Amino acid sequence: MSNLCSKPMTYKRLEEVLIDLGFVKTVGSNYVVYKNARYDAVEILPQKNPEDILSTWHYLSVRKNVVWKGVTTEQSLDERLKRPTRTSETAKPARRRKSAPRVSIG
Repeated sequence: MSNLCSKPMTYKRLEEVLIDLGFVKTVGSNYVVYKNARYDAVEILPQKNPEDILSTWHYLSVRKNVVWKGVTTEQSLDERLKRPTRTSETAKPARRRKSAPRVSIG
């Protein structure tokens, strides 16, 4: 894991990558479940502070599973992990929805 990032990875960063890969997050009492229905992939992790350093065991488990299930390749996963984290400065702004034209009922 240390060769992929210049600094240790956090649970928040792993979550960003999983969400980017199409996983949906569900929070339990002391665990977090990430599901990707398209690939029938499920990741269950303990509920941690988002800024806690990701354990090597959790990283390796998620990595092997997303590759095995066909969600992504090892190379693509490495590229995603190397990308800068999304912050308020780098996040894309939300798109504005166009409102429907108003119709007068006369």
